[in-house]
Amino acid sequence: MEAFMNAMIADGTARQHDPVCAASLRGYWDAWVAGKGELESNHAGAEAFFEEFAKGSSIPADSPCAKSTIAYYKNLPNPPSPANKAAMEAFMEKMIGNGTRVPDPVCAASTKGYWEAWKSGKGELDSNLLGAEYFFEEFAKGSSIPVDSPCAAATRAYYNNIPNPPSGPNKAAMEAFMDKMIKDGARTPDPVCAASTKAYWKAYRSGMSETRSNLAAAEAFFDAFNEGLHIPAD
Repeated sequence: MEAFMNAMIADGTARQHDPVCAASLRGYWDAWVAGKGELESNHAGAEAFFEEFAKGSSIPADSPCAKSTIAYYKNLPNPPSPANKAAMEAFMEKMIGNGTRVPDPVCAASTKGYWEAWKSGKGELDSNLLGAEYFFEEFAKGSSIPVDSPCAAATRAYYNNIPNPPSGPNKAAMEAFMDKMIKDGARTPDPVCAASTKAYWKAYRSGMSETRSNLAAAEAFFDAFNEGLHIPAD
């Protein structure tokens, strides 16, 4: 609340239009007036925040809600793991970096998946897994990922801070995948890559080892290729 107020009245001058913050504030307030407690009201505010964000609405650099979210996150009594903390900070920094953004359907889907899991009581790992699943499902449709995607920044930060990183080859593969996926914000639908990615993720979520997951991805790749599906140059 202090961070919100400080940002809102920092210099008394006119502020930029902030539809994401306005939606979040309305969501929180409606829940509070309806008799919800602090936690449920926070959830309602966050949900409204992400729904408006998913529409491609801009978040100005001086957004009171952005300041409030960062302050809240830094003062949680039970903070998340270092990897999740790094991902959240990278997400917020990229989201409000310059106050403008390109619509980002893949990130919006991923954020929705994470939030649905978290609200239903899932832990950090399960929420991350569902967010990643939504990410890959939307990516598989051929949706573009802009260069300034908050989810791309969050994924890199998370990946760089996981306590048990993957093998050298898998690490290099992941980095190359991310670099190509967001290189210019536009891509051609790639059904073979989509099939391979989904197979890897399905295997990994089921508890298979890195090697077994790689084999599942390779098998799906060759199956899709043998079916005559197109592989774009990029």
